[in-house]
Amino acid sequence: TDYNVNEGHFIYAQKLIDKIHEEYPNAQIRCLGIQMPSQNGGMGANYGATGSYSDAYGILVSAMNYNKCLEEFCKLDKYSSFVKYVDVAGQFDTDYNMPSKDKPVNNRSEITEVVGTNGVHPTINGYYQIADAVFRSLCEVYQEK
Repeated sequence: TDYNVNEGHFIYAQKLIDKIHEEYPNAQIRCLGIQMPSQNGGMGANYGATGSYSDAYGILVSAMNYNKCLEEFCKLDKYSSFVKYVDVAGQFDTDYNMPSKDKPVNNRSEITEVVGTNGVHPTINGYYQIADAVFRSLCEVYQEK
């Protein structure tokens, strides 16, 4: 999926950010990117997704395109002084902080492999990693200048 800063939910984001800035002109806003989806399975496992949101390649490309567009959005002249992009993908460990389970590699083997059970929503430790990225971004705002 391709994204554009002048289309879709970015239009609503602009309205929201404009209103916040109007009411609180000194507010600093952070826009979080999204983590890369699990490449270990689990796409659509618990919500029945189809199309580009249910195949590993399609959702990976969609996530990268979304993050790129969100970063471009935050760099618009209108917002760049008070809106910053937080790169969650660079912080997030997709291999080990997504829900998974051990499963036999086949019916005739006792050897197991880790298989994802939800390719989109992280484990609690994954959410903690996202919080770490947000915290570091907020430290920039509150450090003494």
